[in-house]
Amino acid sequence: SVLPENLEAFQAAFVALAERSLREEQLVRERTADAEVVFGELSFDVVDELLKLQPFGVGNPSPLLVARNVLVDSVQSLSQGHLRLRFRQGDHVLQGVAWRFRGHPLLAKGKSVSIAFHAEINVYRGVSSIQLNLREVWEGE
Repeated sequence: SVLPENLEAFQAAFVALAERSLREEQLVRERTADAEVVFGELSFDVVDELLKLQPFGVGNPSPLLVARNVLVDSVQSLSQGHLRLRFRQGDHVLQGVAWRFRGHPLLAKGKSVSIAFHAEINVYRGVSSIQLNLREVWEGE
C-alpha cells in the first residue's frame, strides 16, 4: 500500500509511466451492453418483459441496450441540461430523454449515431409510449 505522504509522488510516477507506455489506440473505451437491438424489435411486450426483471439497483442493473445507425430526428431542450429527442431507424421512430446531455455535439438533428439506453414505458396524459433513457451516444457505425 501507499503511505498518504507518498500518494502525490505515486500518482505522478503512475501517470508518467502510462504516458510513456500506452499508445493512442489502446485508449479506446470498451462498451458493454446486454443486447443490441433494432427499433422494430422494441415492442411494448418486449419492454414489459425487460421491466419484469425489476427491482433494478446496484446488484441488478436495468438492461442496457444498444442501437446502431440511428438518426437524430429532433432535439428539444428541457430544463437543467436535459433533452427530449426523437430517434429514427428505418421506418421506426422512438422518443428518448437524455439527462444532462445538452450541448453534446452528436445530439443534433440529422446526425447518425449509435446509442446505449434503457427502454422504459412512459405514460403521459393517459397515453403510453416506449421511451429510451439515453446513457451514451457515439458516432454511428
